[in-house]
Amino acid sequence: MVDFSEFDNDFKPEDAFSGGKAEDLTDGDYELLIKDAKQKEAKGKGMVELKLEVLTPGKHEGAAITDAIWLTSQDAVKRFGAILKRFGFDSDDWKPANERPFSKEFPKALRWLVGMKVKAKKTTTVQQPKFKNDVVKTYHNLNYGKRCEGEDAQPRAIGAEELNQPDPNAAAAEADPFA
Repeated sequence: MVDFSEFDNDFKPEDAFSGGKAEDLTDGDYELLIKDAKQKEAKGKGMVELKLEVLTPGKHEGAAITDAIWLTSQDAVKRFGAILKRFGFDSDDWKPANERPFSKEFPKALRWLVGMKVKAKKTTTVQQPKFKNDVVKTYHNLNYGKRCEGEDAQPRAIGAEELNQPDPNAAAAEADPFA
């Protein structure tokens, strides 16, 4: 009889695919639920970290993944603004002339992302080396489309009025920093 006791200490039932990063997904189209959105800094660079749950039926359904959207250049910020626009934000109006610069509006927008159901396409691109000593580079991209049809936890259009509402979770976070 085989002895399975070697597995006792670390035993935890879970599906074969438990998620992690967007690169762990098979290439294809997905519906995702945004569970959390935070502004972060890594190695002195700004980014938005999204915690996502895969809603699409199949191998990855229910998987929790994390995606980082790096905001390190004007082009990257423009692309992020376009994503927010597709999600229903009035990011076209985020200009200093409107007294709503991107730097002030996008942090307020992050809390409104939580609870949105969105579409995304995961793609993998392999870049062959240009020179003899170069290495093959593999890029995993999660390209966000629009919001899913139907209802989710947020309004379909989010403008200045919504962004300027007080965050109901802010008081709780200040009271308990470990929440």
